Amino acid sequence: MASNDEQRSATTILTTAAQSIAARLIANETTAKFTKAEISTTNLFNQSVTELQVLTSLDNVQQTADINTVTVINSNTVNVNVAIDQTKAPNNYQMNSVGLFAVDGDGKEVLYSVTVLKDPVYIHQDAMGSALGIDLETVVGQASNVEISVNPAGAVTNEILKATLADYVKTDDVKSLIPATVIDGSKPADFKEAVTLEKGAVDGAGNAIATTKNVSDGDAETLKSAKEYADTKVSGKADDSTVVHTADMRKPAGDVAGIDEVSTLQTQVDNSAVGTNLLLDSQTQTRTPSWTTGNNDWTKDQGTYLGSNIKYVTAAWTNARYSYKDLLDRGVINTTDDFTYSIYFRVVGEDPAGMSYALARFYSIATTKNSSTTLQLTSLKEGQWTRIVVPFKFIDAKYDPTNDYHYSIRVEMSAAPKVAGARYEFAAPKLEKGSVATDWCPNPAEVLTKSDDSKVAHLSGANNFDTVPTVNNNPLLLASSLPSDLARTGQDANFTGKLQQNGQDVALANNTIARNPDTGVVSEPVDFTKLTVNGGKSVATSDDLKSLEASAWRQLDNKYIIPPSGYTLAPSTSILYRIDDSAHKLYLSGSIALTLMLNAVSVTIQLGSIIKSILTLSVTYIGYHDVYSSWAVVHPTQSGTNLTFLTEEGGAGITGTSGANGELSYVTYDELV
Repeated sequence: MASNDEQRSATTILTTAAQSIAARLIANETTAKFTKAEISTTNLFNQSVTELQVLTSLDNVQQTADINTVTVINSNTVNVNVAIDQTKAPNNYQMNSVGLFAVDGDGKEVLYSVTVLKDPVYIHQDAMGSALGIDLETVVGQASNVEISVNPAGAVTNEILKATLADYVKTDDVKSLIPATVIDGSKPADFKEAVTLEKGAVDGAGNAIATTKNVSDGDAETLKSAKEYADTKVSGKADDSTVVHTADMRKPAGDVAGIDEVSTLQTQVDNSAVGTNLLLDSQTQTRTPSWTTGNNDWTKDQGTYLGSNIKYVTAAWTNARYSYKDLLDRGVINTTDDFTYSIYFRVVGEDPAGMSYALARFYSIATTKNSSTTLQLTSLKEGQWTRIVVPFKFIDAKYDPTNDYHYSIRVEMSAAPKVAGARYEFAAPKLEKGSVATDWCPNPAEVLTKSDDSKVAHLSGANNFDTVPTVNNNPLLLASSLPSDLARTGQDANFTGKLQQNGQDVALANNTIARNPDTGVVSEPVDFTKLTVNGGKSVATSDDLKSLEASAWRQLDNKYIIPPSGYTLAPSTSILYRIDDSAHKLYLSGSIALTLMLNAVSVTIQLGSIIKSILTLSVTYIGYHDVYSSWAVVHPTQSGTNLTFLTEEGGAGITGTSGANGELSYVTYDELV
């Protein structure tokens, strides 16, 4: 639409509902009345006519404007004058589109037309009563069937205006009517002759000023009081007891807050209830289960912006999403307050001016702005950061864990870039209470408080304590207070009495096997030709145990098997693993079971306690694939050293590969923990 109207600054399109009313007006089958106009910040100028015609409402409406007048232009066109009351503007904003509403003879109100602006109009919040009027020339089909109205609250007739101004005097007339003897209160007055003040004279505080007669007739006490008053007023002398002296304002440097302390206080204010980021791990967006993404490149390092990691996507509908359930579980949201989600965005590798095919859209079925368009890329420049801001309210929606994706909070792109190598980058996501986006900051729980360095004990270097340090209120023993005959572990000690432990004599060196006190290894060879315990049972050697250990299966502690919040592992859950360090392979077997028979529940197995990283993945399991199939052989998703499985009817079982060369499921690694 914009390419055909490049010379026009605004275009008005009738909606499909308006065309229906216009046809009925022509046929004299109904009447119409324009009811209101809604002012929106959404830029729709580049939308097609077809896209505008099917609209029934506008997004990002800032305020509702009254219909001031409706006047007939010709038999099928009227002019609708809309009055935008700037005293009712919620804030300063840019008007990009106007929706005109009308009600037909049946009482049904519809969006009648949409006026889109090529360049935005700035609406300034003004408490002084300012208003902006706009004229919308609108086709109605049959003007005689449209109710013609004038809003008395928004119109003043010429007669009323003339009658009102009749009582006012022009500036030139005022100057001619003022006598030359009138005193200008803003300038010194020079009295040429005596002036009689019928009600007496007072100072600025309303205190009566004494005349010469008052002074000459007054008694001594009155004259004394008058002099004290005059001394105060004339000389500027003040009561010394009520004055703050400069000496009182000088404090020792240690009592004055430094710049760093003031900065710390400012940070604490910034992270208070107003502006608090309710999202956890907004710096890296990798914390599970708070953050989820289907983008395999999400963990790649792309640098930082505003202290937050830069993440990117190259396809549509693949951005990271934040768990709605996490917000519910932490109790940080409600359905009464306004909330604002924001995230920084830019296009890299393609000129956004030609990307009218792609839109940034906000999604979450738990909010009032689900599936709303938040940004059209054509107004951006390649590589330029812009902030996407979405104000909304949470609705009273019962959370369904099987539909977690649609509840999650996210901004996704409607189409992939068309230029090879181009990408969409995101950084610094924030969810906060209120309808205004404040500067990005991490969640307060993730911010470390800076202490006074001079009062902190350091791990290295000397620390001089003014008092004796204590542990659990018990003072620590100082080296200088130890008795001289105390045995020291780093020196030989000669015990004249017996040495015992728990009442038992300690064996002497000639009755013991010598071994290294640090490692426990026997330092002198001792050959046990037949070593048995417990009545003749053979003792296995370390070589025997190492051979057994190399081929042994171990059970992974269930604390490393993590279901989502609200779900519980069944006692039958058991994951086994075997280490083949010669091939750097970690074999896996076993099954996952939940106490509830649910599909598509993500359960994460954490291998970080065994290996430091996963190099390759060859793991299959029987579990959930999609809504159209039941049990299927699928592969888990990997994030770092974590593997995530989806349950089918509450379970998932790790299998091996089939065929003549089939083997158990495994991952390869670089190093054991």
